[in-house]
Amino acid sequence: MKMGNVGNKFFLSEDERKYTFDNIEKDSLFEKEVLVFQWYDNEDEKVETKLIFRLLNGTSSWCKIRKERTSDTHADKTIEYISAPNLQSLIEKPFLCKRRSVLGNIYVDRFIESNGICINMLENEGNQQELDLFAKTYKVQNLTDVTSFQQYHSREMAIPFLKKHMIELQLLLKNFQNIQK
Repeated sequence: MKMGNVGNKFFLSEDERKYTFDNIEKDSLFEKEVLVFQWYDNEDEKVETKLIFRLLNGTSSWCKIRKERTSDTHADKTIEYISAPNLQSLIEKPFLCKRRSVLGNIYVDRFIESNGICINMLENEGNQQELDLFAKTYKVQNLTDVTSFQQYHSREMAIPFLKKHMIELQLLLKNFQNIQK
């Protein structure tokens, strides 16, 4: 992963492989634990808006990401931190919600709201040895490489953001604001 920034924009170049799996024996917190809400722009498929709740320190942030995929495994991203949009404007936009645990170059996702094609996904931005050690340590079961399958890209897994999702999110935002006080 390569990274740089200009002002409040960050540029990231990443290589990753995606895997589905059935189970993981994770009984402790990883380096980062987050809840991610992400919406996709209807006019520009390369743009997404994310709300990230950092569960270990009780903070949250909004960002807009432009992702240029150059291959199944490589993408260049521009990340810009933004103010919260009007949640009503997100109604009907493609969206998903996931719990993400990060340990080194391994990202473990559990999908909370999606089209249901899979419940668990692991992204490896490291090398194969790191993945093998992680899988052995945490007893990851049935690890299947789905990197080249379009249907496992987040945008393809999205569902419409409905009013019920907005109400749940408003409650979560209110609770997070109370934690930050």
